[in-house]
Amino acid sequence: MSQIEPTVLTALTAAAKNAALHPATAVTLNATDVGSSMATAHRDALVAALFRRPSPVTKDRNKAGETLLAPPAPAQVEIWNLYADHVDAPFLRGHLHHLLLDAGHGHKRS
Repeated sequence: MSQIEPTVLTALTAAAKNAALHPATAVTLNATDVGSSMATAHRDALVAALFRRPSPVTKDRNKAGETLLAPPAPAQVEIWNLYADHVDAPFLRGHLHHLLLDAGHGHKRS
């Protein structure tokens, strides 16, 4: 498993601070040079997360007959998981956790 790339976390925190919406954060983050190829891979996975809309509540989704998005790649989910608890912006943290829940990552309640 990878480790958090400090340059990516710093760039993500800075991008989220000045943006009102996740897509605006994604655009700013995507334009930031984060250095190494590993850091770039992390940045790209987080940009994809910021553009991805979480699913509605499962019960509501089933009533509406909505089709699900294609599941994210396991490598993306792992990167989202790395950063989810370390982001300062509460809405962004919640967004990442919602995406992780959608992906079936983490604890399942009975």
